[in-house]
Amino acid sequence: MTAPDAPFRFTQEGNVSVLVLLPELNKVQWGEIDSIGNQVLNSLEPKTSPSMIVDLSHLNYMGSAMVALIVRVWKATVAKKGKLSVICPHAEVREVLQVASLDKHWAIVATQEEARASLGVTWNGGTSPPAGSSHSAPWKTIALVSLGVLLVTSIVLVVTLLNQPSRQQVPVENNALPGGTQADTSEKGAEETPLDQQPPPSTEAPKGTEPAAPVTTEPAPDTEKVEPPAASPPPATEPEVKTD
Repeated sequence: MTAPDAPFRFTQEGNVSVLVLLPELNKVQWGEIDSIGNQVLNSLEPKTSPSMIVDLSHLNYMGSAMVALIVRVWKATVAKKGKLSVICPHAEVREVLQVASLDKHWAIVATQEEARASLGVTWNGGTSPPAGSSHSAPWKTIALVSLGVLLVTSIVLVVTLLNQPSRQQVPVENNALPGGTQADTSEKGAEETPLDQQPPPSTEAPKGTEPAAPVTTEPAPDTEKVEPPAASPPPATEPEVKTD
């Protein structure tokens, strides 16, 4: 944390450090600027591959002492295999950096969003896509993967249908019903005809079939009639003789 009346602001967010230089820094002595540099370098000591952002958006003028301070911070960041980005929206201050050819070593941008994008970090200190990449790249990747899966699924389905043996369609013939009528094969099904309205059965043989051989029946042999035996006459009874 820096003092409220200090001519600079220094904050850290994970592995991202932000150094904001204020206009009051142009009025201080070199010794105080050197002390600011020591504080920044000490805070970078435990960091690995730090990301440093130097914010010059509050400055309309920058002296040689502040240029030396930024160069010192940049060298310490590079020594720890880190990166530095400078926010410099004003043309006068940017011209000072370009005259010193420092724009060839730093990424000079106009906003903090661009500075974080150039370093590949987010606001919470995490990593983000490098500068120039679209924030919607993950969604594009998901869309492409989904499209590829759908295409492969469609191809597999078509190949499966082509390799499946074709089913022979057997025509359904309407069986002739008695009286020359045909069965109704519609979806509603055949309707039953009342018995009193049905025509008499046809005695003609169906076309295309040979007539059946006539069936002859022989009369059963006569069986002799057995007459029942004649009933025998009842035995004669003698008259009773009455005696006085």
